[in-house]
Amino acid sequence: LTVESQYEHSATVTEPNAVFDTGSVLDARDTYFTRIAPELNVSVATSYAAQSAENVAVRVDSTLVIRNVGEEGTVYWRETEPLASETASGVAPGETVNATFALNSTEADATAAAIEEELGASPGETEMFVVTYVALEGAINGEPTSYARTVEMGVDYGGDTYTVSDPGRQSDTAERTESVAVDRRYGPLRSVGGPLLLLIGLLGTGGLAYVRRERELALAPAERDY
Repeated sequence: LTVESQYEHSATVTEPNAVFDTGSVLDARDTYFTRIAPELNVSVATSYAAQSAENVAVRVDSTLVIRNVGEEGTVYWRETEPLASETASGVAPGETVNATFALNSTEADATAAAIEEELGASPGETEMFVVTYVALEGAINGEPTSYARTVEMGVDYGGDTYTVSDPGRQSDTAERTESVAVDRRYGPLRSVGGPLLLLIGLLGTGGLAYVRRERELALAPAERDY
């Protein structure tokens, strides 16, 4: 089983400018312009590959995380916002499930600024990113299978522009471990050794009993009483 997930993002130009036509789409860029294209449209595309599959359901949940983090990884505050949730059933191998949502750069930046103003301080660095939870469940290659993982896409708002840290296509292969029954076969030494050891033990016990009897016969009556 191989599962692939990928973020696809674009922004539509909504404000007149000298470079881009209004209504044109800017896609797959590292940096977008806040004033003329403030809304980032995102689609999380997920598919899987398998030799055979039945009753496969795919779930994709995306959440926006805004948090303030210190140098040593200390999280001073954290805010989350659900973005999209998509569940598809009867998904065939190679079929793509898309979960779409939109991020408004101005609104997200305003949310972070409002939190910092309420707290009265910003001890660390404020960062934003999208966390997407991908889950798959069904019969894969004739076996009941459950799969889950998370992928992340960073978004850095810098006022006049915002930058997307796209992780690219994320591919993960899940290997199944099968239990194999093995017959217990022993070599000649173990097969014969058990009965042979038992015979030696019986002979040894008999020999000790014989020696003890002979010793008692050799003793005088007074010695035996003693």
